[in-house]
Amino acid sequence: MLAFSGSALARVQRSTSSARPVAHQAGGCGPAHLIPTRRNIVFFAHITFCLINRQRTSHGLRPLRESAALDRSARSHSVSMVAHGYFSHNSLDGGSPFQRMAQFGYPGRGRACALGENIAAGVRSSGTPAAIVSMWMHSPEHRANILNGAYRDTGMGVAYGFPGIRNVRGATFTQDFGRRC
Repeated sequence: MLAFSGSALARVQRSTSSARPVAHQAGGCGPAHLIPTRRNIVFFAHITFCLINRQRTSHGLRPLRESAALDRSARSHSVSMVAHGYFSHNSLDGGSPFQRMAQFGYPGRGRACALGENIAAGVRSSGTPAAIVSMWMHSPEHRANILNGAYRDTGMGVAYGFPGIRNVRGATFTQDFGRRC
């Protein structure tokens, strides 16, 4: 979990496409228990985004809005972690998530009042959207990001694979959070 509020940077905590799937499982979020494959990974970002918003609304918070800039930031980070075999909020070049979000155009012409990030990776049944959201909700730091009422925007990026392990049915997730001032 990584969070930023105002000008203070909180501690970094490691955690273990726009395709729209048919909404027939997981309370309208789609098949949330899919084991990751190269073919179905395109659905994972949407399903996970939906599950996160379900958590927020069940706790009396408004749902997050999808941000194309945050989607691109999150997706690029997940792809990079899998391709280069690392698991960290910071990019290989040392860039922070906040620098990455700005590079991809968030918050745009204004400034950000709040930024944060959750990352996770899992294989087989621990790499499903439902398993990742459950893991995040059982981790105090990740849960705090998901249930932070200051956030209004989010981007979700999911890449097929697990950082540092080849030929495994896994998924690597990045969720970026933000609010424009």
